[in-house]
Amino acid sequence: GRHEEIGIRLSYGASPGKIRLMLFGEGIALTTVAVLLGCFVYFQWAYFEGLYAFGDLYSYEKRMVVTSDSYLPGHFGLHFMIVSLLVYLLMMLVTCLGISVPVYRISTISLVRALKDE
Repeated sequence: GRHEEIGIRLSYGASPGKIRLMLFGEGIALTTVAVLLGCFVYFQWAYFEGLYAFGDLYSYEKRMVVTSDSYLPGHFGLHFMIVSLLVYLLMMLVTCLGISVPVYRISTISLVRALKDE
């Protein structure tokens, strides 16, 4: 697991701060890749299918295309960038909050305890 890896890094002189930075960096990198892939899929769907307001999800005929310039979905590029940025910021917030406690705990582990099972 990660305990052995952290123990090895500690034995080579890594500080707890460097370990925290490494683990947060991994979380941020994985989240960025996931959001980029999601944006790619969303862009394909929105570009080829259009941004629609649905009257009835099961009726193709009731689908209305939003073409008014007064609504944000009428500006495809701006809509895509704003939604993508908000999703990215929300994902980063959730990621950083979700990994902060485990990162702190694993970075303060003693070298002896970390290498005990190695």
